[in-house]
Formats: sequence, C-alpha cells, structure tokens
Amino acid sequence: DRSDEDSDLPMEAELQRAEFMIPLHRDPEISDGAEHDPTAWDWLQSELFEHFHRFWTQPGTGETVWKSEKTGRMIRDQTKHYVVVVPTRRLDELRSVLRNAASSFKVRRIYFSSGGQVEYVQSDQAGDR
Repeated sequence: DRSDEDSDLPMEAELQRAEFMIPLHRDPEISDGAEHDPTAWDWLQSELFEHFHRFWTQPGTGETVWKSEKTGRMIRDQTKHYVVVVPTRRLDELRSVLRNAASSFKVRRIYFSSGGQVEYVQSDQAGDR
C-alpha cells in the first residue's frame, strides 16, 4: 500500500535520478562572493520537498573549479550535492526550481545531470549572466 506522498510517482521505469550542485558562496563576479544565508538553503529544501516529496544530499562538500568568463582566471568553491528522483515528465519542473535557485543563490548557473545528460541551468534574470 502506497502512502499519499508516493501517489504522484509512477512505476520505476518512468523515474529519473537527477543530480545538481550548489556552490556554498554567491558568485563573486555577479555578487559579493559571501556564503549563502541559511534561509536560502531552507528555501531550496522546502521547494524540493514541496514539489518532489523527497531528496538526498551527499555528506560533506565537494570542490568545484571553473574558468571565469570575465577574467579567464580560475575560481574555486565548495559545493553541496543534491539528488532528486523525479518522474521524467516533471524534469522541466525541477529545472524551473533550479532557475529560481540560481537567482536566489546569486550564481550564474547550476550544474544539473539526469539520465546521463549534463547541462547548466541558468537564472532567468538577465543580470545574472
């Protein structure tokens, strides 16, 4: 017998494991480079729970390194890694949450992987690019 929270999940064949990473600091080139406020993390986790009823985080953090689009220099940050299992038909809904997260966390883009495909989800705000 399935609980109410599982009632919107179809059979396993229709599910996708989606992963994404959020840097621990705001982008220093479009913001102040400061650590995110705890309220931002609370907002993200509330959104994930509200939309998808479950999510996982990897313990600890990982390091992310990327080349600055403005200066060409190397930028480093620590990241939190999230995993969400979603119905394939709702991947765009997760992308929408991540576009909002990119704006809220003041980062240009968020690394997103699902079904072996990798992409960067960007904020909808033009000033964040």
